[in-house]
Amino acid sequence: MDPAIAAQRFREDHDKLCAHGARLAAAVERYRIDPSDEGQEQVATTLGAFAQALTDRFAYEEEGGYLNHVRRRKPHTAAAVRELRSEHTEILRRLSALQTSLLHGHQAVPGSREAFLETFAELQTMFQRHCEAEQKLVVEAFWTEGGVPG
Repeated sequence: MDPAIAAQRFREDHDKLCAHGARLAAAVERYRIDPSDEGQEQVATTLGAFAQALTDRFAYEEEGGYLNHVRRRKPHTAAAVRELRSEHTEILRRLSALQTSLLHGHQAVPGSREAFLETFAELQTMFQRHCEAEQKLVVEAFWTEGGVPG
């Protein structure tokens, strides 16, 4: 894939994930305030859509997407690229655990809603750090030091 196309795909995917993430954060916030069954269902639906979008993005990244271009253009980033790829498994595992928690009616167990909200906040932080590290590498490879203009 042409590096300019990979850079464009990165921006588009990033925008889509940000939109999914914003919808998910809003659904979780509504659920935090009003823990109704309807709110739980909305979180489950939105979480599922986010998980699918993230799974698709990670698959693309690992199967020849922009991380391979980053590593080729800037060989010194190989360790950072490996670290980002290893985080994919953990992020998806945590998403799956959250989905399972919702599907098994965690509201019936005292304290489980609070645990869900805490785990979600931890996942948000982890994912934000992951995105920032990834974006830093992509910017370095595509837009600095002679990279293609974005």
